[in-house]
Amino acid sequence: METLLKDIGYAVAMMRRNKGFTAAGLLTLALGIGATTAVFSVVYGVLLRPLPYPGADRLVRLSEEHPGAVSPLRAPMLSNLTYYAWSAAPRTIDQFAAYSPALFTVTRDGASSRLEGATVTPSLFAMLGETVALGRFFRDDDAKTGSPPVAVLSDHGWRERFNAEPSIVDAPSTSTASRRRSSASRGRGSRFPTMTRCCGCRS
Repeated sequence: METLLKDIGYAVAMMRRNKGFTAAGLLTLALGIGATTAVFSVVYGVLLRPLPYPGADRLVRLSEEHPGAVSPLRAPMLSNLTYYAWSAAPRTIDQFAAYSPALFTVTRDGASSRLEGATVTPSLFAMLGETVALGRFFRDDDAKTGSPPVAVLSDHGWRERFNAEPSIVDAPSTSTASRRRSSASRGRGSRFPTMTRCCGCRS
């Protein structure tokens, strides 16, 4: 222990004599720790952190790829025909759901706002184990052709754009050139699709 204390004292004395070298060493050490922490935070958020849903280890994202074909959007996609075929005759997947990012222009009481959202199939919320704070989620009837358009608001979108008014649920509004009725506000903590404020039902 005495030897260790002497070594520490000697090291401190040398650092005091070479202040420039000491400052450079401490700065390098700080930058290294900061960079390592930043990289780990990104890796954890993208790859290691579990999804915030029940049975997250059983959730998978599917897309299709045809050899020799080039997607016009150059992104992993799944066609409607493939989705319907897989849903009708599942083999290894218990339940299917689909979504597509979308932007909604919502007009209510003469005021318009732009909401980032997605069109989703009625099965999405149940598959993710989502909870509804007010109203109801989409039903299968909402996805049928000719059914009145309905929307589901995220908790953040409900509070941010509609001041958490309970009356907004089941209230008519104009959304992207069609009459769309809000059917529910999702519970807090809902994160999918990412940064979504509003979800519309798709067939």
